[in-house]
Amino acid sequence: MGFIVPGMPSATEAGMDNVRKRKTLDELKKLVEQSGYAGERLAFMHPTDQLVYHAVSTVAVDAFRKIGINIDEQNTDWGTVVQRRPSKEPVDKGGWSMFPAGAPAPEFVDPMLSNPMRSNGAKPGSAGPTIRSWRPLTTPGSMSKRNGQRRKLEAEYQLAAFESVPIIPCGTYMPHAPGGPI
Repeated sequence: MGFIVPGMPSATEAGMDNVRKRKTLDELKKLVEQSGYAGERLAFMHPTDQLVYHAVSTVAVDAFRKIGINIDEQNTDWGTVVQRRPSKEPVDKGGWSMFPAGAPAPEFVDPMLSNPMRSNGAKPGSAGPTIRSWRPLTTPGSMSKRNGQRRKLEAEYQLAAFESVPIIPCGTYMPHAPGGPI
C-alpha cells in the first residue's frame, strides 16, 4: 500500500518499488548507516491495550531493532499515547519518536483529505512534522480537479511522502464485528 488507499482515483504507482522490492537485513542496515542515523534513542509508544496497535507495535519494534535502530519501547495504554502525542519535547524530556495509529479510509483517499499526511507540524491537533517541500502539493488550488496537473501532483505527493516518511502505511484492515463487517 502507498500513501493513498489502493483503487482510489488519487492512488498512484509512483515510488511503489519502495515497498514492493524486499531488501535483505544487510541492505536495510546499510541504508540506516547511510541515512546518518547515529544510534540516537527513539521512543516508541507501544499501546498494549489496543489489539491492532499492539500487534503493529510488536512487529515494528522487532523490525527496527533488527536493522540497528535504538528503540526505547515504552509499553503503555492508549490514553497515555493520546496524552503525550501533542508533546514536542525531546525524547529525554518525555517526548516521543513514534507510535502506531489508524485512521478511517477517507483520510487516505485524496491528498487534500489526509490530515495525517498534511504534515501540519505544530498546529493544533497535529502530531506530524512540518514538511515545507510538499505543503504546496496539499493546497486546495494545487489539487483542484480543474488543475490539469492533478495526476502529476498526486505522483509528486506520494514520492515526497516516500522521501520524508511522515507516516509508515502498514496496509488496510477490516475490523471484525459480530454479524459481519461494519
